[in-house]
Amino acid sequence: PTVSPGGSSVAFCREYGICLSRPALGRLPKNQNLSSQLKKQEYQDICDRNVVEGVFGTGKTAYGLGHISVRLENTSHCIIGVALLPWILLKSLRSLWCAFLRYLFSLVIICGVAE
Repeated sequence: PTVSPGGSSVAFCREYGICLSRPALGRLPKNQNLSSQLKKQEYQDICDRNVVEGVFGTGKTAYGLGHISVRLENTSHCIIGVALLPWILLKSLRSLWCAFLRYLFSLVIICGVAE
């Protein structure tokens, strides 16, 4: 869903500290330094949003979150939780496996076993 630039949606975002980066309405500011800062902030927000959208895309394609269609809110929460469980477990297991391999290779380098 998109947030329209007027009225209640902007007030809601300000209340909860949500940053809305969008092109300002009207003329560009005379201060070029301010204009470049606004462009940098907008670019950073776009980069951050790309990461989040990529995670949502992965969830929809790899874990079937795009195919959820149930009537009750509690049931949809349950199905989303069940779908996210393997995702979280695989991520944790991958981190644990990498830490184990790092430890193993550090032992090999210290002890000089690889001859």
